[in-house]
Amino acid sequence: MRPGSFAGQLGLSALDGVEPGGYARSMTALGIVLIVYGIAVVAIAFMKPPAIWNIKKIQGFVSALTETGTVIFFIVWGIAAIVIGIVLLV
Repeated sequence: MRPGSFAGQLGLSALDGVEPGGYARSMTALGIVLIVYGIAVVAIAFMKPPAIWNIKKIQGFVSALTETGTVIFFIVWGIAAIVIGIVLLV
């Protein structure tokens, strides 16, 4: 934060109370979680386990997008999560 900035005069900082390296550890953890989540979403899209695929919310997607559209949506969503996770790790 720049000396004399408005936020500095108020004693505000985006990193107040964050120990050194805490932000980096948080982003690393978030990246790993997103990669695992993305892999799970893609696996669900391909395997379509009945316990998950028959949930009302997913069936709402199926009725709106058709079965193929829902699978494509899940694959795109999962790949996006994986890519964002990788970006956070780099």
